[in-house]
Amino acid sequence: MFLAALPMSYSLGTSFLDPSLTTFEVMPAVTFATTNNEPFGADKQTQDPLYQVEVHITRNLNSRLWVSADAAYFYGANTFTNGIDDQNTRMSFNLGGTAAYNLSAATQLRLSYAHSLFSNDYGFQGQGFRLMPVGGF
Repeated sequence: MFLAALPMSYSLGTSFLDPSLTTFEVMPAVTFATTNNEPFGADKQTQDPLYQVEVHITRNLNSRLWVSADAAYFYGANTFTNGIDDQNTRMSFNLGGTAAYNLSAATQLRLSYAHSLFSNDYGFQGQGFRLMPVGGF
């Protein structure tokens, strides 16, 4: 797989350390898959690109804590098995949020929530939480 992205952001604040920093981020991306020459029960499987756009609005609440509102749209990744269209294009629109706390200058703990507002049968569905340490401990 290969991901090509063009992240863009606009900041309202003096620096990332500004306790009242607000950022607007947009990341359009395309994921390309390589051909699978050994799929189960077939000779070859190919996949169309998966297109996505992520949008985040972040706000520092103080020097250690920031929050964001997140949105993501995904479309594509239809597969073809032995040249036959599998008719499984993915489509979904998700909303969520993230809160992050800086434990130290090099370590952050993030808690994210995402919920799929709508999708087709092959899109990302459901909701969930994710807790991630970022940096070194």
